Amino acid sequence: NNRYNIGYWHWELPEFPDAWVKSFDLIHEIWVPSLFTLNSISSKTSKPVHFIPHAISVEVPEINRTHFSLPNNRFLFLTMFDLHSTSARKNPLAVIEAFKKAFPQNDHTVGLVLKINNATHFPNEVNLLKQNIMGFNNIFLIDKVLSRKEVNGLMNVTDSVVSLHRSEGFGLPLAEAMYLGKPVIATNWSGNVDFMNENNSSLVDFTLKN
Repeated sequence: NNRYNIGYWHWELPEFPDAWVKSFDLIHEIWVPSLFTLNSISSKTSKPVHFIPHAISVEVPEINRTHFSLPNNRFLFLTMFDLHSTSARKNPLAVIEAFKKAFPQNDHTVGLVLKINNATHFPNEVNLLKQNIMGFNNIFLIDKVLSRKEVNGLMNVTDSVVSLHRSEGFGLPLAEAMYLGKPVIATNWSGNVDFMNENNSSLVDFTLKN
């Protein structure tokens, strides 16, 4: 009370939930990280909504691939997501399928690294991932908890970051990978297109479906 309260909100879908509209009563204005989120939230309130994107900086530790039990001398693609963010939105199965179509399972010049968070909370989804990568010894699953510095190190020792997401409020790992100079492949839609375009990344077209 007796303060000017600002909410810094992230939302990953075009429609802001009506059930959350009452939260506007708690704050005086809203900051959002992307124009995508701005359009979603501003459609449900008359309060000021300001576009304040993330400032990107990545501290890279002295970590090599051996730390993550990853092979050297091959090009490694990385996709990572938190299972609490829902697999349907993050869409890792599409990344796995794309990798399988691009490279045979005995191709030792490349690899796909899947980094997942909160694996113990979603055993069925983890099992589904394992079933989809079975027999591909060039697909590597990292399901243990990593520190923030280790995550930075993982991005740094891999060669490209891939996200075939169905929606992102901003796409922080994509921006961080670009900060590190990595080629990034991602869906050409939602929050990440604020900083991704055909000149600085590889964008994947899409079809919206209800």
